[in-house]
Amino acid sequence: MVVPTDMQVDAGQRLLMRHAASLGQAGLHTSVHVLVQGYHGLLDSLVTFLTSKGAGLVVMGSRALTAAPAALGSAAPASTPASSVSLAVVKRLPMPVVLLTKNSRVAGTGPGSGGGGGGGRERRATPRVMAVVEPHARPMLKYLVDTCMDPARGDTLLLGQVFATRLLTLQQQKSARHLLESWLDDATKAHLPVAKTTLDGPFDKALQSRSDGLQLLALQLKSHDKNLPADVLSLVRSSHAPVMLFKSRAHAVHSTE
Repeated sequence: MVVPTDMQVDAGQRLLMRHAASLGQAGLHTSVHVLVQGYHGLLDSLVTFLTSKGAGLVVMGSRALTAAPAALGSAAPASTPASSVSLAVVKRLPMPVVLLTKNSRVAGTGPGSGGGGGGGRERRATPRVMAVVEPHARPMLKYLVDTCMDPARGDTLLLGQVFATRLLTLQQQKSARHLLESWLDDATKAHLPVAKTTLDGPFDKALQSRSDGLQLLALQLKSHDKNLPADVLSLVRSSHAPVMLFKSRAHAVHSTE
């Protein structure tokens, strides 16, 4: 957590400790850090801290991304500062960023998740991840398989490919199918339970329609994307699963570790 001055440190620590206690009940190791922004910018403070800790993944929630769906760039109204922060974090940080909105809040757990039974105790769902298959995105697949997913835990991977059939030639459709099969081969070699699906239609709407029941929806941004593409931003806002945005720079960072 980043706070403006030293006066907010104690309150920030109390808030984070409450969250850490709930995570500890799930068997996760947690540490709490409250940063004082001072004269440094918010992003500068975050980048410096995350770099010093060797963070490999950043998870960030945003209310404003769904509160103001029309807010983009310089046209964004003054009432949407959080969305600007979320998008600036994605743009600035080299590591993958997972974005959550109010639409993805309930993903992952639920009463009796993973099976029936009594006791009224919540059970964590077995991680189910969809990776969006695109020609430039193979580094993201390697990151998911090597870093995020564990076959012994029962993690499952769904390979999703989106294209508008009516806009593709037969040769292009054949190339797309070949790409999907090659991804399937790579994922199978990692001994992960894997399935594939093809989605026809607009990128954001097609993926949103399949986001129910996922714990993560992962895609890789293109290297020349200086800003978040409109269809990706629309997906982040509407997805029922948290969305991980992976970048080519993230591949370079993890390749040197």
